[in-house]
Amino acid sequence: MAECLRVLKPGGYLLAFAGTRTQHRMATNIEDSGFEIKDMIAWVYGSGWPKSMDISKAIDKRLGATREVIGENPNAKGRKSNKSQIAGTGGTYGANDEKRISTLTKPATVEAEQWEGWGTALKPALEPITVARKPHKGTIAANILTHGVGGINIEKCRVEAESEYLSLNVKQGGKTPSGGLMSELGTARNDNFTPASGRFPANLIHDGSDEVIRLFPANAGAAAKVKGNEPSSVHGNIYGAMARDEGKFYGDKGSAARFFYCAKACRSDRTNNGTVSNKHVTVKPTDLMRYLCRLVTLLVASS
Repeated sequence: MAECLRVLKPGGYLLAFAGTRTQHRMATNIEDSGFEIKDMIAWVYGSGWPKSMDISKAIDKRLGATREVIGENPNAKGRKSNKSQIAGTGGTYGANDEKRISTLTKPATVEAEQWEGWGTALKPALEPITVARKPHKGTIAANILTHGVGGINIEKCRVEAESEYLSLNVKQGGKTPSGGLMSELGTARNDNFTPASGRFPANLIHDGSDEVIRLFPANAGAAAKVKGNEPSSVHGNIYGAMARDEGKFYGDKGSAARFFYCAKACRSDRTNNGTVSNKHVTVKPTDLMRYLCRLVTLLVASS
């Protein structure tokens, strides 16, 4: 981390992936090296594989009991093995590229029956990305003019939105002040604006998999538009009652996943269209890495 701090310009960003169990260690080491922790991005994906030990089976094995096979495991049906002749408790694997045969067994002891259904780990579905920045002197504007780093590229990293959202012309409700700070608000505003080119980037990114999308609710952008007759009360004796105008609401709809950037991964991306063999368990989609680089880096066209 100290070397990263040395080579970065003041205001330069560091984005570091970590495991969920060791995220606190990663963030602490980054901070202790001299960086400022600015945020944490959650990379959510559906391709994680649970590495959980079956406690019931482990107890029977410990007690030397043999479990009775009661059927075939439907969750493993049709899968292929990438190992050769590996035997395991409650299931076997055939030769390489052959269909996996996995069986269901029942507890053989009272102790194992008590712990049936228990495991030791959750399925991994989130990878934290620590967002840190090298300290700088003076204002961020002065630092950017001097070193060309220090900001986050909001506009170029907006989340792609549907045409229904982008075509909205939203009228803002409310009144403009006609008197002093303590007076009631009088003249009606007529501020119309068109939404930006996309949704504001968030500190959550997902892979667009069906498993992840199902976790998000399917909701409209707003429950109802402002009618203009909603009550408004005084807060702390600062403002009087506020009259309101009717306004148009965001009528877009769909999965709430649309609010977050989606970086999809595929087999061809993982292997560079079959030109390389890549079996690394934490390999990231190219689209994700490009997005993260674009988020904190000013891309200047070469002359």
